[in-house]
Amino acid sequence: MTKVLLTLSSFAALLFSVACSQQPPKKETPQDTENKPIALEMPASKDSAQEDTSKPQDTSKLQQADISRLSQAFGNFLGRNLKAPGVNFDLENIINGIREGYAGKPSPMSDKEYDELMGKLQEQAFKQVSEDNLKAADEFLAKNAKEPNVVVVIPGKLQYEILTPGQGDAVEEHSTPQIKYTGKFIDGTVFGSSEEAGGAISVPLDQTIPGFSKGIVGMKEGEKTQTVRPP
Repeated sequence: MTKVLLTLSSFAALLFSVACSQQPPKKETPQDTENKPIALEMPASKDSAQEDTSKPQDTSKLQQADISRLSQAFGNFLGRNLKAPGVNFDLENIINGIREGYAGKPSPMSDKEYDELMGKLQEQAFKQVSEDNLKAADEFLAKNAKEPNVVVVIPGKLQYEILTPGQGDAVEEHSTPQIKYTGKFIDGTVFGSSEEAGGAISVPLDQTIPGFSKGIVGMKEGEKTQTVRPP
């Protein structure tokens, strides 16, 4: 099994653990995939004639008991979704805006003004986050390049370290090796893995991002490698 750990991310750099479990095929043959229908089983509902209507349901008490908690939960949901990277909303004015909107009072700006200003804010936030992420990635790559046994393939773009040597044929360009992988951000947070897909997966190297495919080409069956790359 071959394991590759690479680092790339729009949120600084990412860490990928990739494991090639089979040698690449000598010749590639296209495989057709079929769309399979999905069958959903739904519990059968009672016949209207069989429903117990002897005791009318009192929904008013249920609403009165839960409306306070439900309102707080809805506010909590809104609050959590307001915390966007690079955007610092004025929470008190948001609360005032909700109260005024609920009371039917007019907005302090038109929908067009809102869209224009929000677009500028999002663009500014995206730019700032991108700059911060790239800076963090560059710093990580520069530091990692000084680690023992780290090989710099492309300065500032691709590094790798062989953790466990492999045997057998090396992965060739344009092939489709079978791999296991784990992708991480530089802070260690896992953002994806082959385990989520049920195990080893086949990766056509011509159909994935160049940084990922370049990190796999040349690896031998059984090799475990950590690769690092920027956003």
